[in-house]
Amino acid sequence: ALSCGLNVVVSSEEFCPINTYFGDLINKKVFICNPYDYLSIRKAINDAIKNKDLTPISMFNYELAAKQTVKAYLNLISKGI
Repeated sequence: ALSCGLNVVVSSEEFCPINTYFGDLINKKVFICNPYDYLSIRKAINDAIKNKDLTPISMFNYELAAKQTVKAYLNLISKGI
């Protein structure tokens, strides 16, 4: 979605390594919610809709996502999680 210029809503840090994947795009193109709280989900969706920036983010592709996923897993393993 980001590579096509769309905004996205994702789970908060407790449920997804958002900083690993999205970093400085949070609250700009990526909007965070608690997936168990409908008010949080509604707010994140509304924020994403209100943001009219539809600039494609070319740094997102399957190869990069795979590398970042491996990095996140290795980080968790090193912490013994």
